[in-house]
Amino acid sequence: MNPQVDVVVGLACNAKCGFCVQECTRKTVDQFSIEKISTALKFVHGRGVHRLVITGGEPTLDGYAKRTYYTLLVASEIGSWEFKAVYTNGTGLLEDVVRPCMMKAPMPRVGVLAEAGLTDVNLSRHHYSHKEAAVVFGIQIPTAEDIVRAAQMFGVNVRLNCNLMRGCVDTFEQMCTYLLWAKSLGVKDVYFRNLFRFAQSDLYDPREFNTRNVLQFTQNHSVDFESLLEKVYGSTDFVLTKQRLKKNEGHGTETGFLFQNALPVYFADLTIGKERPGAGTYWVVMPNGYLYDAFTSEQHRIDVPLTQAGTLPEGRS
Repeated sequence: MNPQVDVVVGLACNAKCGFCVQECTRKTVDQFSIEKISTALKFVHGRGVHRLVITGGEPTLDGYAKRTYYTLLVASEIGSWEFKAVYTNGTGLLEDVVRPCMMKAPMPRVGVLAEAGLTDVNLSRHHYSHKEAAVVFGIQIPTAEDIVRAAQMFGVNVRLNCNLMRGCVDTFEQMCTYLLWAKSLGVKDVYFRNLFRFAQSDLYDPREFNTRNVLQFTQNHSVDFESLLEKVYGSTDFVLTKQRLKKNEGHGTETGFLFQNALPVYFADLTIGKERPGAGTYWVVMPNGYLYDAFTSEQHRIDVPLTQAGTLPEGRS
């Protein structure tokens, strides 16, 4: 069973990424229920799921930042977690905001979230050049340097997530350049991902949701992931730390290395569409609090007993 749960606090995003997996999966109403989210988190936490990632959409946008804040609060009330991370393009993390519950001086949003229990920022950056990274998103973004600096100020770790794709980071040499840049920033680790692959099944047809031509984008921009990984295996700059591990019911893999004896780096790929309902492939909580064990069909929805319902901590409404 996957030990991680993703909470989708909202479906809207300010970026225009051509590879967005959310555009190729089932949608739900963007209606938020912190009580039902708390119920779902209690359910999975009680079954040994102790890694939390808050995602979207873009969870740091003005309309979603408070949802992210409340999700962190209720998660902290439930029990201990290995980490509580936010998956983000970073556009809202440096905003100065008034603390929601303590009307004091403004502080960066990353500091507000740290006070609510945030331990990690999973920052999407698909190129080491700030200009090229902004082109991928199609919007203006803060520099990774500024975000890392702010996160470290509040004791929050930063992981850099980079999709390997043609026209961006697509060669072994560029991966090494990216890692040297990441090393200079002092980030926790780097996660290189192959673009998602989509498999049609009786439960899921990605063409039904292809509002941004994601399938065409992934076909046109996919790299030779296996060849890149072979070069990593053959380089003295990389020391294997985790043998290639099957994840997500065998639909994905992950391999870990240490780059130049200093920076952990992971290589992962994933195919979605053929997950078996009830297998706990990857836990997802939608904004309305509905829990799924894969995000590709309604057949993956889990009915959570209402007796586990939770509420906001006292004084946090």
